[in-house]
Amino acid sequence: MIKKEKDKPVKLYLIKSFSTDEKIKENPPLSEKGIKDAKLVRLLLPDVTFDCCYTGEEIASYGSAMLMIGDKLEIKRDKRLNKEKSTKVVENNIISYLSSLKDENTILIVADSTVIKILHKQVPNAIEIK
Repeated sequence: MIKKEKDKPVKLYLIKSFSTDEKIKENPPLSEKGIKDAKLVRLLLPDVTFDCCYTGEEIASYGSAMLMIGDKLEIKRDKRLNKEKSTKVVENNIISYLSSLKDENTILIVADSTVIKILHKQVPNAIEIK
C-alpha cells in the first residue's frame, strides 16, 4: 500500500484508457465508443472526488482523463506512465513513478492496459475500474 505522511493510506484508482480510433495507428485518440464509455464511468462514480490525476503522454490516456475529471483539477502527464515496448522498462518506470507520488489522498491514474496491469501488480490494493 502507498502511504503518505503520518501513515494515512492513499486511495489509488486505476483506469485503462478507453477505446481508441482504430483507423489511426500512431498515438490514436479516443473513438466515439471510448468517449461514451468515459462519460458513463464518470457518472457511475458520483461520490468519488480525486485529489489529483495522472496519465501518460498518450492522447487516449489524456482524453480519457479529461472526460473523467473535466476541469475540476489539473491532469498531470508523466512519461513514466507511457506504454513501452519492453515490459521491464515499464516496470522500472512504474517503480520510479510510485516512489515520487506526493501527499495526496485520492489519486486517479489513467493509462494503457499494460501500464495499469503493472501498477496493479505493484499496488495490489489499488482500485481498478473496468
